[in-house]
Amino acid sequence: MGGIRPAAIAPERGRCLARVRVFHTVPSGCRLAPFVPQMRMERYPAMSRISLPEFTAILDRELPITRLLGIRTEAIEQGYGRLRMAFNPDLVRPGGTVAGPAMMALADIAMYAVVLSLLGPVELAVTTNLSINFLRKPEPGDIVAEARSLKGGKRLIVVEVELYAEDPDSADGRALVAHTVGTYSAPPLPDPEAVGEAIQAGDWSKVP
Repeated sequence: MGGIRPAAIAPERGRCLARVRVFHTVPSGCRLAPFVPQMRMERYPAMSRISLPEFTAILDRELPITRLLGIRTEAIEQGYGRLRMAFNPDLVRPGGTVAGPAMMALADIAMYAVVLSLLGPVELAVTTNLSINFLRKPEPGDIVAEARSLKGGKRLIVVEVELYAEDPDSADGRALVAHTVGTYSAPPLPDPEAVGEAIQAGDWSKVP
């Protein structure tokens, strides 16, 4: 019976080459190649181990300085965080620009968001190193931090943070004003056996 056959593998010079032809019969010496349907794979963002409301609650409870600086979290995904520091005249230094210490605090908290997105609500994770390069003078206005993990481990996580200010003259309406790279250290996770014993005994005092 005639019609379109699946791709045939034809021997040629000791090799088999894939060919697609219209056959009335399968040529001698050929074998049918298995049909593999082409599937479109959708790519979804990885799930963060902490939600935006959970991270915001930790900042409100444990880091009230974020309220003083006007810092709020806009997005958090696995290995990524975006935070904004609202303009406040009290954060302007001589020369009419946003003070460097305020921008460093924003970068550090953005790193914290990335770390918790990877580890979950490990509140005792701490900064062990932070290096910042101020690239240009930001005009008075909001500063946006975009943080991404460069390398993650069980104890040490390296994070990169880019700080942006509004710039109506640029193509995307913003300008890179500072670049930060830092390292966070996470506390060791408690021993699972000790946790189990604590649950049974109702006493967490011996859990390291």
